[in-house]
Amino acid sequence: MYAVKVYEAYITTRLKEKRIIMNKKYLPGELALCIVLIINSLGVCLMAKSGFGISTISSVPFVFNKVFPALSFGTWNYIFQTMLVLTLMILKKAFCFEYIFSFVVGIGFGKMIDVHDAWLALLPNTMALNVLYFALGFLIIGFGIALANRCMLPIIPTDTFPRDMSEILNKPYKYVKTTFDLCCLTTTLVLSIGILHGLHGVGIGTVLCAFITGKTVSMFQKVLDDHVVFYRAVIRPTKPEISGRTV
Repeated sequence: MYAVKVYEAYITTRLKEKRIIMNKKYLPGELALCIVLIINSLGVCLMAKSGFGISTISSVPFVFNKVFPALSFGTWNYIFQTMLVLTLMILKKAFCFEYIFSFVVGIGFGKMIDVHDAWLALLPNTMALNVLYFALGFLIIGFGIALANRCMLPIIPTDTFPRDMSEILNKPYKYVKTTFDLCCLTTTLVLSIGILHGLHGVGIGTVLCAFITGKTVSMFQKVLDDHVVFYRAVIRPTKPEISGRTV
């Protein structure tokens, strides 16, 4: 009798799991990565335009662009990303093809920043619009990072770095992400005050991002895990499989 109840409970659980998977939407990782390149670069540019401070990660290449304006904001982005890729390789003591692909993705991201920068410059700046630019930019970036973490493909180095560091250190993603953001914020403040003698790219929004981006990304990741199954379009898994990491 007990064995029958256990078997019935097992079957019921399996049926529930199957129903949950069947109710989810399927999204190719390749398409997800393309979406990330477009929306994350847009989010960065929207926050820069708001004047309330850029995202903490992007504040580092932003301040370098102010110090050395001969190179564009987008160019400084993939220089910074190259440094992150090299750091991960050194820590892992291995040459990873995934990181090389990630670097190529980072170049595409930098180019998209220059594209968005050009057309956003045509939009007006008022206090109400600046608040809207910042809010939209922050939410877009949070969602974009969550999407990148789940796309099952090598992603932008600035997103790869905290994700892989959480695995290397065996720490929850949201804590590693927050620490990384605070380190970027500190670097920007030192360069901005020490060289430019003022605050450039840093504002109340930047400080806010440093403390809540990790939690926001984790929230979006939970929503994605509940509603979307990511798969590789080139080599699709034989069984539906939810892509994800501990957050």
